[in-house]
Amino acid sequence: YLVYDHAGASLSMIRCLPDPPFVPISTMKPVVVPDRHGSSDFELFLMARRGSSPSAAAHDDVLCVSTPATRANPASDGAWQVQGQVKLEEPFNTDVAFSLQGKGFWANLLQGLMYCDDLHAAGDVVDFSFIELPPGCRRRDLEQQMGADEYNEMVMDVQMRLTRTMACVGDSVCFVCIDHAKQYADDQWKKEWEVSARELWGFDGFKEAGLPEAPPEYRLLTADGDLCVMLADQSKFPRPYHQVTVVDDLCVLDVRGKRLLWHGLVHEYPCT
Repeated sequence: YLVYDHAGASLSMIRCLPDPPFVPISTMKPVVVPDRHGSSDFELFLMARRGSSPSAAAHDDVLCVSTPATRANPASDGAWQVQGQVKLEEPFNTDVAFSLQGKGFWANLLQGLMYCDDLHAAGDVVDFSFIELPPGCRRRDLEQQMGADEYNEMVMDVQMRLTRTMACVGDSVCFVCIDHAKQYADDQWKKEWEVSARELWGFDGFKEAGLPEAPPEYRLLTADGDLCVMLADQSKFPRPYHQVTVVDDLCVLDVRGKRLLWHGLVHEYPCT
């Protein structure tokens, strides 16, 4: 892993989990948290399966951690050590991983987020809890809306990557989704804002910047809660457009203030 320290303007490299005996599960993306001892350093947490292969009968799922101490004095397992065992009731593929106030979050953008209240808690087993996505956004809701014949897991996975994201903003976990769900809020989720693509195109500075009125895709949330999106002008794509390199507009929007904060171009990326 390459880790960039923004405060110290430094780049460091950390070894991957040793394979064997560990095979990452759920995701290769680690959760990054501040050092438990209060230094300016960081710790990485990654779920893994300890066994000969991810599907091996004799295995156990564990939470591994890389700390400043393990990186300075690597044991037989390199820069990582086992924090504790993890009990996963069913397979869980992680799309986004992040931390907030010492908690670790592993989010699936079609199911919900699995989280650990205290990553530093001692014990043989690391306790996890689960929060479902808001009503209308969950996989089973989409299956009911579309019907079993029309629902396609692979298509939905691609669509999800274009239209959804999740991140921590301030002291909250925020979920961004563009779809036609009729209900968003429940006991665990509160709707902060709702805006259409046409409204985004009317934000202050949008037309003046010469940006295309294109569907916003590949959403990201900044630490300040602003929305970063790519505007892919479909008229620029030849058909078929697989493996074609394109140039698209990238912009950061203040949704609450309804204004464009920044924009630029993304050059020569594969459109697949």
